[in-house]
Amino acid sequence: MKKIHYLYKVLFLLLILVIVCFSQSYLGIDGGFEGSAIIDNTTTYSEPQANKWSKYSSTQTLADETSIVRSGNHSLKINNTSTTGRRVWSPLINVELTTSSVTIQYFRRVQNSSNSQANQEGVVRSSIESLSSGYSTPVENIWEMQTYSPTSKTYTDVAGFIMHRQIGSGGDMYIDDVCIYTGSTDNTPPNPPQNVTAIAQSSTSILVTWSPPSSGGVDGGGYIIVRYETSPAADDDLNQKGIYTKSNTITVTNIGTVRYFGTSTTYTDTDLSPSTTYYYKVYTVDKAFNYSIEGEGSDQSLPVSLQDFNAVPGNGKVTLTWITESETE
Repeated sequence: MKKIHYLYKVLFLLLILVIVCFSQSYLGIDGGFEGSAIIDNTTTYSEPQANKWSKYSSTQTLADETSIVRSGNHSLKINNTSTTGRRVWSPLINVELTTSSVTIQYFRRVQNSSNSQANQEGVVRSSIESLSSGYSTPVENIWEMQTYSPTSKTYTDVAGFIMHRQIGSGGDMYIDDVCIYTGSTDNTPPNPPQNVTAIAQSSTSILVTWSPPSSGGVDGGGYIIVRYETSPAADDDLNQKGIYTKSNTITVTNIGTVRYFGTSTTYTDTDLSPSTTYYYKVYTVDKAFNYSIEGEGSDQSLPVSLQDFNAVPGNGKVTLTWITESETE
């Protein structure tokens, strides 16, 4: 009986360890303002709300921004006409019982550091608020990353918030790529996916497959695929810590389109054009939206899965080329 009792204690401790240590990212694409969460500039709230970005006071203005963005197609423009700090709430996320430290991470931008918004950040866990110490003034015209990691606490729901107030004569602040995840600040990219292959399935579809990273897994994240119609350069990559959704475009040298973001290791790209060459890059992304280098294929000396597909003889073909890191140098 003592051995059985001891076994139950060990299993219970292991269960607690899993609950405490399992990596999670809470906001997902809603943190990049690319998801379904709405921006509510009409109603004021004393606490965060599910499925919406919301504000505390009528002195604040929230607006969807589509011109000044860091990643994807949207950011959040905020303004507070009061010198008293007010909160912008992220969507409230219900979670299983979790006990861990947590980090809020985001990027801010202003056009004038003397007349704009000063801010600080915080996290709400099961209605208990943790707030970073002191306001800081942004540097103008650059995207600055801000992080705050309060200590461990048991919680069943979580949200982030940004406290902001007017400085000088006031002005707008832009917020993008907001991420809330378990653990302390994470700036370490995961390992890349392995054995990337791409095979034409028809004259209008291509199957892309890959294997998990050699070690470390996805750390609470998954995978993202970017498609190019022009051979991509080595630096045609996603913004580190940027948050994207399907159909977002990225442009460094050549235009790429995000085609997939998820946890599967296969994706079928459809609605393609015959007689067109497509190029794909596949990345691992973790809970903090750190991106790996692009994955490479199983054959390092040649392009992977270079093939033609003729759905009907004489009716065109799809030519697929996989570009590896070494081939673009």
